[in-house]
Amino acid sequence: MKNKDAVRLGRKGGRATSKNDPDRKHYRKLAENMNRKIREKKDLLVDFLEESNAIEGVYDDDSFKQAVYAWEYLKKQKEMSIGVVLKAHKILMLHHLVGMDKGYFRRVPVWIGGREGIKSSFIREAMEPWCLNDWLRPEDWKRHHIKFEHIHPFIDGNGRLGRLLMNWARVKKGLPVLVIKESEKQDYYKWFK
Repeated sequence: MKNKDAVRLGRKGGRATSKNDPDRKHYRKLAENMNRKIREKKDLLVDFLEESNAIEGVYDDDSFKQAVYAWEYLKKQKEMSIGVVLKAHKILMLHHLVGMDKGYFRRVPVWIGGREGIKSSFIREAMEPWCLNDWLRPEDWKRHHIKFEHIHPFIDGNGRLGRLLMNWARVKKGLPVLVIKESEKQDYYKWFK
């Protein structure tokens, strides 16, 4: 019997493998652990996206789906750029903003927590160095998130997108996804004071 046939028949190195084979048990355990870790990551991601939406009072299925699509897009990006930020915003807000309000920097003033956001004419100028900083050190993720929210580059979706970008940076630096729960939003808002 040829070696390829032995493998197909459940044989290894000319001997039959069984459920009790130590190698088979080892690989089964590895596969189970990998599957468990994948499930845990998916559960954490679902928690993050649901809670992030809930902080903004957004509970509909379409917004959750668009948040998943925006996260999947961001995960594939090797570095941050204005183009990445704009596209992620467009994906996230696809069915909730119209025309030039999704995927484009705002052109109107906004108020956040009782203060006016930076003038719309300065947004690109503020975002360029924000993107270039590229989250240099793992401990910078919070400071960069706060900076993004102070820039407030969009008419809507800044909080949700900001948390997506923050977690993108955390994952890129080997940190876990940070879930900020809706029940913790008052503590979260204190970051920005």
